[in-house]
Amino acid sequence: MIINFSVENYLAISGRVLISLSPRNDIKRFATSILESDNSKSLKSLAIFGGNNVGKSCIVNSLRSIREVMRGQSFPQFASDKNLGPNWFSGNKTSSFTISFAINGKAYHYSFSYDFEKSVYSMESLSIIDSDKKIFSFDSTKNEYEGECKDLSSQVSHISPLLYTIDVEKDAEMKNARDDFKAFAKSLSFFSGPQYNIAKTISIMRKGGKSADRIKDFVKQADVNLNDFYFACPPEGSKPKADEDFNYFDMERLHTKYKDHDVESMAFDSNGTQKIESLAGFVVDALENRKTLIVDELDSSLFFKITRSIVAAFNNSGNSSSQLIFTTHDVSIMDVKYLMRKDQIVFLNRDEKGETYSKSLADFSAKKDGVRGDEANLADKYRKDLIQNLPDPDFIDVLFDISEETNCDASKKD
Repeated sequence: MIINFSVENYLAISGRVLISLSPRNDIKRFATSILESDNSKSLKSLAIFGGNNVGKSCIVNSLRSIREVMRGQSFPQFASDKNLGPNWFSGNKTSSFTISFAINGKAYHYSFSYDFEKSVYSMESLSIIDSDKKIFSFDSTKNEYEGECKDLSSQVSHISPLLYTIDVEKDAEMKNARDDFKAFAKSLSFFSGPQYNIAKTISIMRKGGKSADRIKDFVKQADVNLNDFYFACPPEGSKPKADEDFNYFDMERLHTKYKDHDVESMAFDSNGTQKIESLAGFVVDALENRKTLIVDELDSSLFFKITRSIVAAFNNSGNSSSQLIFTTHDVSIMDVKYLMRKDQIVFLNRDEKGETYSKSLADFSAKKDGVRGDEANLADKYRKDLIQNLPDPDFIDVLFDISEETNCDASKKD
């Protein structure tokens, strides 16, 4: 599970932005919305609010980038494929990331800086939080290395993450750390549009069993007009596919039934229903397999009750190991009476210099900010820009300009 993470000088983010999932001790409400792992605690879900272009998607992409590094993948290739890089306006070519996480009974803090101009890791550090023990750290700009194994300093290449550069088989602690890295990276699951990823839903549906039944129930409950959702069996005698094998013929076998009408889901279902069908696989997989699901714009194309129900499923006392982190514009999520703790709601904003910063709803007070703990008050304060700066567009003048120009052109023709 994620405890906190930060990003600095990446994409639209210039200064350091820290996102914390550590529960506040002064909030007693909804204690069941907290995950506990040995000495570590973390929130089961976190909603990130903000206007357009404040950095919400950048936060999601920073977590994707951290995952790729912890998987030992080629970060330069990943960044190039996804068109990612340092802040566009700062002139600084080095981006920095940190993440604290708990897995297999240990809590780690990992940080690294990547120089996109030189294609090297300029800094990297890993420590165990509980014991405050530093496993290793290096700074290539100062040519400094610290760690239990002094002989590792000669093996640091700065081109790849240290745990994937050195021979960890010679050091048990290093090997355990890399195993935990791999396991944690595997536990991070991402869902984002505009094209929804149906492959996970199909891979689960074609296996059948309880997981497939849960996806079917998820989809049927989310669409009142839908009678059935199923994966048509492939031709008899065909070779079973591995989870990662997927092609468009599989999409043709995914069917939806509306009363007496049986249709191909990806060809005939609405955009909203297709998102539900795609998202169902990710939600079921995360809840069943102790994963952290990160969703950009969870509420997009979804009825607000569906969004709330997904969040409630992760906050439920029956969930003891999975997390949901999502960006949203849905003010119905600001329900600290029935759905969320105050520390589960975070706002992204830009200051007068244009730098992104985060602020938890728990940092607001009724006395200082006039922000109370009821949903109507929160939604009202949010709409009136009293919680964060939001655009207040007035398109009437633009439309009048169009009308005047159209009328003027028409009169000239007459």
